Amino acid sequence: MLPVYHKSATALLDARVVAVTWLLLALLAVTWLAHRWLPVSGWSAFYFNFAAFLAAAAIHVVLSYRHSCAQCGKHPTIQGFKPPHPNSLDQSRVSGWGGVVVNVLRRRRLVCIHCGAEFRVEP
Repeated sequence: MLPVYHKSATALLDARVVAVTWLLLALLAVTWLAHRWLPVSGWSAFYFNFAAFLAAAAIHVVLSYRHSCAQCGKHPTIQGFKPPHPNSLDQSRVSGWGGVVVNVLRRRRLVCIHCGAEFRVEP
């Protein structure tokens, strides 16, 4: 049985904020295309979505620094220029820190992209 991640609540909240950020990014593209194709619509929806996207991204950055791997001490949702640990590549079809987010949301499991340590995420 996998050990419980010591900051499970923060990791789960971080993963949810990233999912919202991805959704806002898609919505941002839709509002931009809507304005390009329908000139009647104003820029206010685009600006609101852009501000919400930036706020969600900033919240993710703060949350990602609030939890770190218990084994290596690095942050699992912050990826540098090194390739992810081979053990973390098997966690989902998305690799790197995006794979950590998908894995936490879908399976409540976190695999560190730096050292490959596996944890269980409990709310």
